Amino acid sequence: MKNRLTRPQVNRELAYFRLRTQAVLTSTLDVITFHRRKILLGAAGILFLVVLGVALVETQRGDQSTTAASSAASSTTEPTATTSAPAPSTSVTSPPPPPVPPAQERPAHVVTPGETLASVAVLHDVPAEQIAADNGLRPRRGLTVGQRLVIGVRPAGIEVVAPGTTLTSYAHRLGLSVERLAELNPQLTDPDLIVAGNGLHIR
Repeated sequence: MKNRLTRPQVNRELAYFRLRTQAVLTSTLDVITFHRRKILLGAAGILFLVVLGVALVETQRGDQSTTAASSAASSTTEPTATTSAPAPSTSVTSPPPPPVPPAQERPAHVVTPGETLASVAVLHDVPAEQIAADNGLRPRRGLTVGQRLVIGVRPAGIEVVAPGTTLTSYAHRLGLSVERLAELNPQLTDPDLIVAGNGLHIR
């Protein structure tokens, strides 16, 4: 036959159960409260870092804007030296031609196989007529391999005709008409045919 609990015993068991339940609930609430505080503190820290980062970005933007504004202000207020300078003279004076050195001091060119008077003229940018005159050569005479040619200085106002060019191309480049170039170069028998290496008067 089982023992039956008396009322005092039942009351004690119920009181003990209530105490255990309250203790469990209290510890559970404490754990929840502790973790909630940690979560709140972590969120507050993240929010603080975000606000700090935004503030730093805004500060850098403000510094850059200030620097750009000061640079623009300094560039607009800085006086230029050319505004008060007198207007240059419109008259164009040609520089005097360089002095021609003696023949023994001029550079020399040693003729190599395959070279012609025209190719030497284009190479040194000196008209073929001048090279021929400085070296006592006939314009149509061939060159000898090993021959030394005295190279002078190209006179002012003369261009050395480059291979593949025409009188029209020189006129376009110099801003002159073909007729004007033909007038400046009466030695040309055919304005449509100019020889590479020859001199072309441009003024």
